Amino acid sequence: MFEEFEEENRIEIAQKRYRVLAFIDYIFLIGLIIASTDKNNRRIGDMVAKTLVVKEK
Repeated sequence: MFEEFEEENRIEIAQKRYRVLAFIDYIFLIGLIIASTDKNNRRIGDMVAKTLVVKEK
């Protein structure tokens, strides 16, 4: 009985980790889309802070 609980607990932990990683990927994707569509290639943080992106030649 205790082994069944451990196995279920491991599965729940794995599922929670997957959800967190999927959420992080989703947030990264949103940031990537915003940065690629901005004409100055600014990240969300750059837009909020009103900073400029300087490109090296």
